[in-house]
Amino acid sequence: KLSLVQLMECIRNARLLITSSTGPLHLADAQNTPVLGFFCPLPPHTPARWGPYQQREWVVKPELDSPERCRMKNCPYGGCLQQLTYRQIEEAIDRRLAELK
Repeated sequence: KLSLVQLMECIRNARLLITSSTGPLHLADAQNTPVLGFFCPLPPHTPARWGPYQQREWVVKPELDSPERCRMKNCPYGGCLQQLTYRQIEEAIDRRLAELK
């Protein structure tokens, strides 16, 4: 376990934080640590609402055929983020790292 101070120090020293929509993403964004965030595109989880304020362009979300069907716990997609392929994730990471060089 890390204390909040230790977590913030780790994040501050990171070259890049890759995470889902979590508190550490916002801690990184607040400290100007580069982020790559993974988000569900469906209300009420959208990156427009919960994404990093300073780095909104660095959000990855799956494209869903009919997002209006989302029923949260009874998700017809088996979990939105599971729709992302390894290739999509790898490409997003590569683009973000290239931008940081």
